[in-house]
Amino acid sequence: VKAELKDVDQSTLAKLVILCEDYERNKTGVQLIGGFHDFAFTLPKEKLINIIGTFTLNNPELSPQGSMMGFLQNEANRYRNGSSEIMPWNLYRSELMRLAEAVEDWANNKLGREVLGGLHDYIWSLSKEEITKILGDYLKNFPELANPGVLGSLVKDPPIPEGGFQNVIEAQDLPVLRKWALAVERYDVDNSDGSRRLSLKDYISSLSKEKLIQYIVGVSDRWTKLLDEKTLNNLVEKYNIE
Repeated sequence: VKAELKDVDQSTLAKLVILCEDYERNKTGVQLIGGFHDFAFTLPKEKLINIIGTFTLNNPELSPQGSMMGFLQNEANRYRNGSSEIMPWNLYRSELMRLAEAVEDWANNKLGREVLGGLHDYIWSLSKEEITKILGDYLKNFPELANPGVLGSLVKDPPIPEGGFQNVIEAQDLPVLRKWALAVERYDVDNSDGSRRLSLKDYISSLSKEKLIQYIVGVSDRWTKLLDEKTLNNLVEKYNIE
């Protein structure tokens, strides 16, 4: 790692540290107050390189040979400079599934490939980390995908919001989240094989904001287009959720 980064300037290294920390937090689900974003730009180059080395030991995909490092280095030049680029590790699993399928279609069209089957046949069985790795491989093989706005332009109906739906859902208050949760439960039951039953209303008032978000996001793993503010509000209206 040191050999790969020794010629990188201090500012870019600081941005890489922040990106690596963001990546690890989203990968592990551990969210802490504060972090390297508070002081990374005050650290010397050698310290920053050592920190990146530790991140790559814990997350091999972030190594210089890993599928994500090229994207990290490219993104570091824009990070926290007004860019609203979609970063794969900031997305929920359902968003990643839609993005990965869109990127696969884009790559096939670019290469003129006509293929039978693809990610849509088995992506449901993949973990968030596995889907992120697939996206990282595409970003490594097609650097133009890391250009501002490209990833976001590939997913439509509904689009993925800037920064991912995480920013949207975490900005909602409890009453809205409760309505959304009841709406997605109803949608899930209506579109399932009959094995699911309505029960959330019996205990929804006891659920925290975090639990409500987990529930909504969990249902979206089965119905990937649910994570859209307009879609959720339309479902609330359709089912007369009050």
